[in-house]
Amino acid sequence: MPMRRPDVFPTRRRFLRLAALGAGATALGPLLSACGGGGGDDEAARAFAASTGEANIPTDATLLALCELATGTTLTVRFTAGEDGAPNGFLLQWMSYAAWEAANYNWEGYCETQRTEALAPGESVDVTVGEEGDGCGPLACGTKYLFRAALLREPVEGISVQEIVEEPEDPPTFTETVYCHTLDCGPTGQCTYTIGYWRTHGPIPNGNNSNEWPVASLMLGSVAYTDLQLLAILQQPVAGNGLVSLAHQLIGAKLNVANGADATAIATTIAQADFLIAGRVVPPAGSGSLRPNQVSALVEALTAYNEGGSGPGHCG
Repeated sequence: MPMRRPDVFPTRRRFLRLAALGAGATALGPLLSACGGGGGDDEAARAFAASTGEANIPTDATLLALCELATGTTLTVRFTAGEDGAPNGFLLQWMSYAAWEAANYNWEGYCETQRTEALAPGESVDVTVGEEGDGCGPLACGTKYLFRAALLREPVEGISVQEIVEEPEDPPTFTETVYCHTLDCGPTGQCTYTIGYWRTHGPIPNGNNSNEWPVASLMLGSVAYTDLQLLAILQQPVAGNGLVSLAHQLIGAKLNVANGADATAIATTIAQADFLIAGRVVPPAGSGSLRPNQVSALVEALTAYNEGGSGPGHCG
């Protein structure tokens, strides 16, 4: 149920002890949502680091931004419980980067949703914000958003989970802050780029190029990779490994979709490629492999999309 928070993070009675979580999708349980206020570029980077919570952030749980699932009005993040699980659920907070910067890099005026289903150790939940009923409404297109999360502790009998009291308690400790952009405003159908373009316009650009990647991480199969790991995969020789050749074109297709290209012609192929890759870890991050004949049809379809043979067409 939506509720407005003051600018200083309110504390709940002892039933709402908030503990930190840190790093993996199941059916979603009961949802309580709220909009309100709470409480790292040089100065911004330091503030960004500080915004990830109080001290002692656990390292056995994560929050991951699934930027490849972005739309113009929604973003999806994945919360994974640590080795102790999340027996009472967790809360997720988000706000635009511009609002965070305007608040002098403080979490003020954020939106919040609470998930009260219990999670086992290592269990994951994907949460999409910006959908109807999440308490804060659609996100703005072409906008960078920040996300953080914290555990909910065991409730005290007779106290509502929405109840907020005036006396302060220990503030919650949050996960590392993650970020993602909604898709650009305007009509869909933006053109596609080849994997050669993405290889030279990535997190370590070639020459005078700039980093044009629209995301900082992607899922290949069921494994998450950072932008630097994805770039290393794009630079990895195929050497007869069908998994590498498939990953090359899949990365390209996912970057194109995240960049605003119409995914209608390739969405099924992307899903099939992810299913085939599953938990295999792509070299050089891991040692997974597939036979070339297992991936040839998928590679051909993904290549056609990236090079303009299908879908919205090539940008060149």
